[in-house]
Amino acid sequence: VEVPVGQAQYDLEYYASQNEMYAQYYGVPFDLEALKEDIAVYYVKLYLIQREAEALGLIDYTDEELAEIDARAEAMFEETLTQYADYFRGEGMTEEQTRRAVIDWMAAQGFTLDFMKESELQEETLRRYEEHVMAGVDITDEQLQAYYDQKVAAATELYDAVPSEFENDVLSGQPIYYVPEGFRSVFHILLLLSSEEQAQLQTLQGRLSAAKEALTAEGADTDALNEEIAATEGEIEALLEPLYQRIAQITARLDAGEDFMALIPEYNEDPGMMNEPTRTNGYYVSAGSQMWVPEFRDAAMALENPGDWSEPVRTAYGLHLIYYAGEVESGPRAYETVADHVTDEVYDTVSAETMEAAIQALYDGADVTLYLENLHYGEESGDEATDSAADADDEAAEEADEAAAVG
Repeated sequence: VEVPVGQAQYDLEYYASQNEMYAQYYGVPFDLEALKEDIAVYYVKLYLIQREAEALGLIDYTDEELAEIDARAEAMFEETLTQYADYFRGEGMTEEQTRRAVIDWMAAQGFTLDFMKESELQEETLRRYEEHVMAGVDITDEQLQAYYDQKVAAATELYDAVPSEFENDVLSGQPIYYVPEGFRSVFHILLLLSSEEQAQLQTLQGRLSAAKEALTAEGADTDALNEEIAATEGEIEALLEPLYQRIAQITARLDAGEDFMALIPEYNEDPGMMNEPTRTNGYYVSAGSQMWVPEFRDAAMALENPGDWSEPVRTAYGLHLIYYAGEVESGPRAYETVADHVTDEVYDTVSAETMEAAIQALYDGADVTLYLENLHYGEESGDEATDSAADADDEAAEEADEAAAVG
């Protein structure tokens, strides 16, 4: 059974077209000759999976299942059109003209609706084959515990050495296996200046810093500099006055006994505070934090008791009221807090290893001959896409239709 060049040729030409940029970025070019074999083997294995799935009855799709697969592909196609529309929308273009421009560009890259439908069908076949391969594979408690222990040890070593990595992982929603010492959870209400006001504040603060520095120089005109400092501070206060008025409303409600956390959705203008995991856990801050501007960090760490909130804190963004929620317990996180992630990660690892072994067994059991001379790139590239990249012959293949190939 012949496996035609088809997509393998397209992939090789793509890598060849990107070779100069890849070499500039990584310092070395692709080894295109080695890639020939890698690409050919990949598509032969894909064909063998398809054939094995067919033999196992895994691709006997009902009309309803095929319709559902097509619907997923159509949704992905429409989503892609939407994502790229702004790049192609020219002045005076209608939505239909923009849509057509994106479709034409995608087609030139090989991404047609039919291609997406074929790809989605292929993905479903691979998913079913994976389910078949994994049906008899059990994930043991020992595997789960070993993975958890490994992640705790790695996180302990990393976070103790570079605490900012802990802060980054918390903010990005990564599973946390270990908490270094010295962190507290804080929430805040941020009242933002507009982008223009932020730029104005930055200019004023730069002027203020320069005047204060000049004040320390020998022979400085202290009277003039003090007048400039006072005037600049006055401009800053005037710029922030509307925010201070709103802060006064908030603190009045807090002083009257209202809950700080209940006021966050009403007043806060920091979107990060409204998204998980920050909405539940707050920001994690320590005395050595580099992730936060110093004014915010130092004010957060100056609060003495859980439940305290700060005076208005001025930063380049606007005004903050900071609430000290409590200390973050240091040490390894309980297994239960990451159990779902551990299970998913171990399953993915075992699945990848098991699938790789099963696919390699299919490849080793077939009599495969690669015709790498039929794959070309650069000046060698012609229209040999109808040539075959390989033959995959065994008893099942001998009975297959000669035209049945994936490419």
